[in-house]
Amino acid sequence: MKPALALILLSGLAACSGPEQPVEHVFRYPATAAVAATGYQPGIRYDGMAQIVDYRNHALNEPEEGQRWLLVSGAFLLTRADGTILQTVPATYRGR
Repeated sequence: MKPALALILLSGLAACSGPEQPVEHVFRYPATAAVAATGYQPGIRYDGMAQIVDYRNHALNEPEEGQRWLLVSGAFLLTRADGTILQTVPATYRGR
């Protein structure tokens, strides 16, 4: 009976891990949240430490060429290559 239970559990796990699933953690932000007073305002240059993130794993808009999404404490920042902030999106993830 135990091998049958193990087989059922494994088949359930296999069904949940398809290629359409993100390979990294998905950090959601509140859909109704207003832009929080994070101190990151569009138009200023950000030159601090941040993690570059894949927009698909975080339900963010696709950046144009020469732009990237950064994850900083409390916010996703859409920036140009020179660090100028274009957009700020609140995040519930606060970093490690």
